Amino acid sequence: MEPTPSVAPGLPEGATTASSTEAGAKFRASTLSAPSAPRGAKRRTAGLAVGVGLLTLALYSGAIQCPLARFAHVPCPGCGSTRAVWAVAHGDVHEWLRMNPLGPIVALLLGVVVALTFWHSFTRGTTDGALDGRVGRAAVRALLWAFVLEVVVWGLRWFGLLGGPVPV
Repeated sequence: MEPTPSVAPGLPEGATTASSTEAGAKFRASTLSAPSAPRGAKRRTAGLAVGVGLLTLALYSGAIQCPLARFAHVPCPGCGSTRAVWAVAHGDVHEWLRMNPLGPIVALLLGVVVALTFWHSFTRGTTDGALDGRVGRAAVRALLWAFVLEVVVWGLRWFGLLGGPVPV
């Protein structure tokens, strides 16, 4: 059935507008369809994933070492994080707390930030604004607090508390 044009008020004689059913159908179609990823978004997201994967592999294999620990032989606030994550993965709570009690929490929060960035890159083709949503802002805020607490724990360890400095 063909929609009948109607005369719009205030328009000259003979001027018509599309019927409300046609406009409504266009609106429903535009709001119900899923946004398509921009061209090349999958390729860029795959490249981002490979880069993050290689960096993670290098960190956990020991190929990248903390410069402060390597050259000054002094642990940094994040020292022991990798060993703490491994301890959690193996169920060794004592070793986790001895190495860096906040390391696995920071790793989890970094995972959330990376996952949000991947999703944003995949769906929008860019990482700009990936952490602007409620979850992204909460993850970044929690990550910043975890970093601050790592520095506090690091400082306390220099005074012999919490088992002393982490071995480097």
